[in-house]
Amino acid sequence: MVDQQPLWVRRVLVSRERYAPYFDGLTQYAVLDKPMVFNGDFDISIEAEGLRNDSFQALFSGETVDNFFRLLQGGSGIQCYIGGAIVSWLTNQFDASKPHHYRLKRVGSVASIGVDGEWKVSREGIQTPLTVTRMMRSWTTSLFTRGQIRELIIQGAVYPLDQKESAIQRSQPDNGNSLTIINHTKAMWRCV
Repeated sequence: MVDQQPLWVRRVLVSRERYAPYFDGLTQYAVLDKPMVFNGDFDISIEAEGLRNDSFQALFSGETVDNFFRLLQGGSGIQCYIGGAIVSWLTNQFDASKPHHYRLKRVGSVASIGVDGEWKVSREGIQTPLTVTRMMRSWTTSLFTRGQIRELIIQGAVYPLDQKESAIQRSQPDNGNSLTIINHTKAMWRCV
């Protein structure tokens, strides 16, 4: 019966629903099997929504990146600590609860923060190695972050975060470094 429908109807009928994890901000976070260490250039992007505007939120963290994309209270911007150096984008009324595509990139010694395809700020002189270990939990305070993550890309390895039956999320192509959701439940998955 599907074959007899117009093409646009067939596409709708055969497309599968997409799910993404919503982290509760209380006990759920994700950990890479092996820390990713970047001594030179790097490019990390994450698609997220539902983050809180009333507290500091860390999308990523590690021992040399205290809080990757630390969202500031009251929509006042984003900070990133890389080995003691701070890259800050200050603004007002930024709504982290809405869907956004965040990006952190370093080329040479210039680190830049991007939001929704637009580079917001760059800072020179940042050459400290970057270590990324966990997602949705601060490194320094161990506070958990509430919100939904739709996709994560680290150095071209895509973690689609769509394997709702499993706590283990693999990258595409598989780089041998899985992301494990701690305190995974089927209830955390929402249709996007």
